[in-house]
Amino acid sequence: MITRRELLNRLGGGLGSVALGTLLADQTGIATHHTPKAKAVISLFMHGGPSHVDLYDPKPMLSKYDGKTPPAEVADDEKITGNLLGSPFKFQKHG
Repeated sequence: MITRRELLNRLGGGLGSVALGTLLADQTGIATHHTPKAKAVISLFMHGGPSHVDLYDPKPMLSKYDGKTPPAEVADDEKITGNLLGSPFKFQKHG
């Protein structure tokens, strides 16, 4: 079994060699036949952020309002598209 310290040391060495390769690479690049022109641009705006479950960040108020629409003091002026969903997991403090 590999320890966390050993894993981080190996990953750090790998990333360092990638960075070194980039620094030593030839910076001239390949010339193109013509100047590229963008004919269209797709812009995506994603409302919100990562889930509290993905961030391992407990939100006690979210459990309180699970399945309900958010109150006005929480929602502000934003358009909410659905009800709130609390975490199905119980958070435990470790470390």
